[in-house]
Order: sequence, then C-alpha cells, then structure tokens
Amino acid sequence: MNKEKNMNKGKDNLAGYTLVELLIVVAIIAILSTVGIVYYSQLRSKQRDSQRLVDMREVLLKLERYKEANGSYPWCSFETLEAWDCLAGKIPALPNDPAPAKVGGGYNYEVTAGPKDYDSMNIYLHYQLENKNNSEAIGDYWGWSQGPPAYYMYRIILRTSGPAVLVN
Repeated sequence: MNKEKNMNKGKDNLAGYTLVELLIVVAIIAILSTVGIVYYSQLRSKQRDSQRLVDMREVLLKLERYKEANGSYPWCSFETLEAWDCLAGKIPALPNDPAPAKVGGGYNYEVTAGPKDYDSMNIYLHYQLENKNNSEAIGDYWGWSQGPPAYYMYRIILRTSGPAVLVN
C-alpha cells in the first residue's frame, strides 16, 4: 500500500510552470519583439532614404542632360502644386518618392521668377528624408515637417538669379 501511495504522490507532484514563470517568458518575448520591430522600422526608413538619394542623383543627371539639349532647365509654373507632374511631362521616367510624406510630401521641382518680367529665376529640387543625420544628403538642409511622421527637408539649388531663359 505504501508503494501505491508513493506512486500516486509522485503523480501529484509533477512539476509544471508557475504563473510567474509564464509571465516572465511572455514579458521577455514581448521585449524582444518590440526591439525587433523598432529595428526593422529604422532599417526600412534608412532604405527609403537611400532610395530617395539615388532618385535625386538620377533626376539631377536627367536635368543636366535636358539643359545641355535645350539650353536651360525646364520651365514649370511655380503657381501649380503639380510641378513634379509638369517636370515628368518634359523629362521621361521620373522616379516617385518610395513613401511620400503625409505633410507636404514627396519630391518637388520649383521654379520661381523675379517680379519684373522674369528678370531672375531660381530653380530648386526639393526632397525629404526620414533620418536627419544622413551624411550622404545632397543639397542644403532647410527645415523639417512637424508630422507625424517628422521629415527633414532638403533642397538642391540648380540655378539662382540672372536673366531667365525660359524653355517650354
């Protein structure tokens, strides 16, 4: 009979995980997954920024080719918000921002003219990065959008002042 009690006693004492142990394991998994998600998110934003910089270099090259062929950069009215679309009509296969910003967003081509019969003209390319401290950024840092998400805006000055040469 003692043997039977000992056998049953062993079954009653089978060790399992306590609630505290399970909670600790769940907490560790949650922390690791949070770190992984944050890292992945940062990795994706850096990848998009790299793509934006490649795109801007490509656009600059296409604009310089256009200038060599036509004598000037393309004219797009600064009064329209669709200046990038206007530029796309003059230069084929322009890239689009991999994830346009919700505030102001994407790439922009801006032509501003002087007040007197276009006596001076400024031409800029604008783009936005998700990470401010990017050592490969092209152009001048000139502000940030308030977001969320926050984007750091850059502009590339193609031409400032001087007599305007308009090419349609």
